[in-house]
Order: sequence, then C-alpha cells, then structure tokens
Amino acid sequence: QIQAISLVREHIVDLADAAPVLVAVDDIQFADSATMLALRLLPRQLSHRRVGWVLARSMKHAACAESLFRLLSSEGGTEVTLDRLSASVAAELVAELTGGQPDEGLLALLSAVGGNPMLIREFIAGLREERLLRVSQGRVTLLAERVPRRVQRITLSKMSELRPGTQQLLEAAAVLGRSFAVADVAEMLGQSPLAVLPAFHEALAARFIVVDSDVLSFRDTLTWSAVTEAIPEPVSRALRLQFAEILLKRGSTLPAAEYLLRGAWRGDRRGLD
Repeated sequence: QIQAISLVREHIVDLADAAPVLVAVDDIQFADSATMLALRLLPRQLSHRRVGWVLARSMKHAACAESLFRLLSSEGGTEVTLDRLSASVAAELVAELTGGQPDEGLLALLSAVGGNPMLIREFIAGLREERLLRVSQGRVTLLAERVPRRVQRITLSKMSELRPGTQQLLEAAAVLGRSFAVADVAEMLGQSPLAVLPAFHEALAARFIVVDSDVLSFRDTLTWSAVTEAIPEPVSRALRLQFAEILLKRGSTLPAAEYLLRGAWRGDRRGLD
C-alpha cells in the first residue's frame, strides 16, 4: 500500500509542478483501506504544493469516512454539509436536463425525491426512457403521473441490502400506507413490537422510514411508492384483507372497510359481507 501511495504522490507532484491540481474523490464511504490511508497521508504530505482536495461522502455507511473527515478537519480542512435542493433550484436543474421549462405536474411528481439531485437526474432519464415527457415550444409536459421503473430499481436495490426480515417489515408497512403504527406492522407479521425492534432500527438507520410524531412514515412518497409497487397485486390485496381482518377483530369497522374495498376482488364474498 505504501509503495502504491508513493507512486500516486509522485504523479500528483509532477502534475502540480506544471499547474495547480484539484484532487476530487466522491463516495468515500465506499473506499477501501488503501484509499483511506492515501487520503489520510497525501493531503498533509502535499500541503506545500499547489494541490487542492475535494472529498465527498454520504452519511450512510460512513464510520471510516467520519474518522477521516475529523482528522482532515483538525488539520485545517473545511467541512461543508450540502442541503437538499430547494424547489426553485430543482426546477432549474430539470430545465437544464430537459431543455424546457417544466410544468406543474412534472415538478409536483419530482417533489417526491426530496430535492436529491442524483434522483432528479435519474427520474428525468427514466421518464425519457418510458416516453413520458413531451417538449414543445420550450415547455416540458408530463404525459403520465407515475414513478419511472428506473427510479424504482434504485430504491429496491438499496432495500435489497437490508436483512430479509427488515425487507418484509417494509413491505408489510407499505401496504398500510405511507404512515403506519408500529403495533399494526408487528401484528401483520404475527410478532410483538419488541420482536421486530431490530428490523425497525435497521430501517430507520437506512433512512427508509422516519419518526413522524407518534407513528412512523416512509421517508418520502417515492420510497413508499417504490416499495408498494414492487409487491405483486395479488399479494398486496391479500395483505390488505389481512389488515382488514385485524381491524374488524378490534371493532374498527369503518377503517376496515377501506382495506376490504382495496383488497377485495370480483366474487370475493368474504371481502363484501
């Protein structure tokens, strides 16, 4: 590792002798041990050279990156936390990506990504792939209001990194709605709230769900929609009927009616009686 780092240092020095150099490294939370060691050593060793450093990380899976950033901050580095894009800046990004001014329907749909620039780019790319955008006379119009499959795959790929029990918990929760009670999800899974606590902790840490007053909610509409739409319709209907039966046993007839209607299919007398 030291030999490889020395070679990198020599290359940067050669470049810096000719012109100022900017070293940019993204997604440091995924860096291997050799890269982490290089980033600990090289900024200090090259501090007298015309070399600038821009390092970026996500807050998830960032224990090693956190240690690196603390070290660099103690040595004079400046740490900047980037906020989500505002609605106006997000609209400007969409205009840049599409070549026209987005209509209200498109901006409303994109609000589901919560100002995440990467997801906005993927969202636009997905809408184009599915031919759901029309650009005419400088205006960009949304032709159908749905989350592109491309964006759904990103969310589901992240979800696949979770333990199977946590994935099952999120699927059960998604059927109940964007917001849900812990006790309801636990009963759907046939377990006590205490038994599913580790799965809730993992889902919260991964930012799939957040605390919302006295209930939990999916982080945003996009995440909820992606999880919900990935559940096969027959399974989704069966889960809604299961929750309707739970509500009926509690004596909650009116809330149960909504899930009975959404879970019933033609000829299903159990759902209608």
